[in-house]
Amino acid sequence: MAVVRKPTTLDLAAFKALLAANGQRTEDLGAPAGFWLVAHESGALVGGAGLEVGKGAALVRSLVVHEKLRRQGLGSALLEALVDEAQKRGCDWLYAFSTEAPDFFKAMGFRETTPAELAATLPEAPQVKLYTRLKWLETERAFRRDIAPPVQAA
Repeated sequence: MAVVRKPTTLDLAAFKALLAANGQRTEDLGAPAGFWLVAHESGALVGGAGLEVGKGAALVRSLVVHEKLRRQGLGSALLEALVDEAQKRGCDWLYAFSTEAPDFFKAMGFRETTPAELAATLPEAPQVKLYTRLKWLETERAFRRDIAPPVQAA
């Protein structure tokens, strides 16, 4: 069973390698403004994910699980840990870019939105800035999930 925790500096190279092996970008990985988690099993890094937090919303970054461990709940566990962290930081919305895993995000309660909405909501997020600079927003798919805590009845 994988253990999810905050990364150490020793995890960064393994996380980058796992992302690269899965065709994901590694720019800004471990950026100080972000929140990052990794998953280890039997001493090996087998997953990870990040969060870029803005005002009232956050962006999932670099969610990856080793292919041999997919469909076993690790991606869901990483994502739910990010939801918890985003809620602690006062976020009501969680966004994600994904062209490779739209079904995963939909199964996790996200609905498709526009990349323009995501960019307008989180203009200072490093990934949004990168995608804007490289003119990739038009080719991305964006997703949004309401994570606001339920309103307590009086």
